[in-house]
Amino acid sequence: MQLNIHNYVFHYNKYNKTWNAIPRDLYLEYWSKPAGSIKGILRSTDIDTLVEIIDRGDEFIKSLEHA
Repeated sequence: MQLNIHNYVFHYNKYNKTWNAIPRDLYLEYWSKPAGSIKGILRSTDIDTLVEIIDRGDEFIKSLEHA
C-alpha cells in the first residue's frame, strides 16, 4: 500500500550496494554520524524489501530493532 514511505528518505550507497531508508527525523543525524551508530535506519540490498518493511508499520519495525 506504501502509505508510510513518505516519512522516509531513501539513499543508495553505490560502494557497498546498499539501500538505506532514513526516517525524516534522523536525516540530519544520518549525514553527520557514522551510519552504523544510528538506530532506526533500515538497510537492505533491495529497495523493495525496505518498502515492504515500512509498509508493515512502526510496530513491525520496532520488533525488528529488538530482534
